[in-house]
Amino acid sequence: MDTLQYTKRFEALGFSREQAEVITVSLKDSRDDIIAEIQGRDDTNATKTDIADLKVEMQLMDLRLSRQITIEVKDTYWKIIPVLLGAQFTMSGIIATAMFFIARYFAS
Repeated sequence: MDTLQYTKRFEALGFSREQAEVITVSLKDSRDDIIAEIQGRDDTNATKTDIADLKVEMQLMDLRLSRQITIEVKDTYWKIIPVLLGAQFTMSGIIATAMFFIARYFAS
């Protein structure tokens, strides 16, 4: 598992470096624990099958997690837009008011 690649993917989706690392390490630790448990079994054929199943499950988990993260980032984006627009309108109002008073001052 390329942890750096996963960390970068999480960062690209809007997570901080620390959050991305925690998620990636948690996923890697879970994966390593499951693989260690499977490798400790005596039945080699069952182990190969279990590892193949584990890989498929990890890929599905990655897809589900990526989808959920994408949804969360989009939700956050739509929550931030009104705040940014409100700040922009407020700043426009402040600038317009300042220009009005400056114009009145120099008009006198």
